[in-house]
Amino acid sequence: MKIVKVIWHDAHSGQNAWQDFCDIDDPDPYVVYSVGYLLDLKSGGKKKHLSIGQSISDYDAVDSILHIPNAMVKKVVDLTEIEPQEAVCIVPSVKLPTSSDIWSGSRPEV
Repeated sequence: MKIVKVIWHDAHSGQNAWQDFCDIDDPDPYVVYSVGYLLDLKSGGKKKHLSIGQSISDYDAVDSILHIPNAMVKKVVDLTEIEPQEAVCIVPSVKLPTSSDIWSGSRPEV
């Protein structure tokens, strides 16, 4: 199943208060970037939409399906073949709590 990044324009509200028509100024689209498993009609996709699922399981199940109307989709990038770059993460030294720490209510040392 393909993993894709979808760039699309979402519907959105303007101001949260009354305003005069002549004062409405919202020229820019609301651009959204979503990533997921591309679903065809047999896998839970919807006609006239690009459908992606957040998670899939070994048991033919999918979670959190997002149906984006085709007219709102601006670009689809296939991420399936892209090699992940090595991530560098610096984590401070933390003493992880034991089960006895958790039950006694003590806090881990940093």
